[in-house]
Amino acid sequence: MKHISLILAVAATVLAAPSCKTQQDGTEAGGTVPAAKIQAQMRGGGAASVAMLAPVIIYKTHGDYRNLVPVALSADGSRIASYPAPGDVGRGGKYSTPVELSGGYLWDRRGVSAHTVFTDYTYEQYAALPSAPTADELMRHVKYRNPFTEMYAVEGLRNPTREQLDSIVENGFTGCRAIIKNGQKTK
Repeated sequence: MKHISLILAVAATVLAAPSCKTQQDGTEAGGTVPAAKIQAQMRGGGAASVAMLAPVIIYKTHGDYRNLVPVALSADGSRIASYPAPGDVGRGGKYSTPVELSGGYLWDRRGVSAHTVFTDYTYEQYAALPSAPTADELMRHVKYRNPFTEMYAVEGLRNPTREQLDSIVENGFTGCRAIIKNGQKTK
């Protein structure tokens, strides 16, 4: 019974406090405990456990590329560094396109980064390919080389909801790590 109460308390706290910024005592503004800290405590870990969670990426682009398959270039932009297999982007109308958030922001579900570019393949077209294109062929399909106007990493959230991420957007990404601002990569 104690475990059920703890889970309910954690769920209520996580839903009530979707923020990136923490105070020195480990609580959010308003006194709530950040989701990442609760999750680490539930797993029996500390800060090292939280660090293992991949950040949630929220971004904005120059145009509407939501239905185009992203790939990653090398740091110098000269070659394809990584790309999905056709089956990795989805099947049968269920694709891993980004989730729309408030303010025109998108929640990534493919693993975009500052080195991501968009191809001219739609998710549906790419998923229908019999096999993955070669890296050279993908380079010929890169259409948007500098697609992002903004990109932020939201650290420590596991299974966030759209409502949590909308709240982070609406609060100006306070405490989140900026990856790209004004179309420029940050340090």
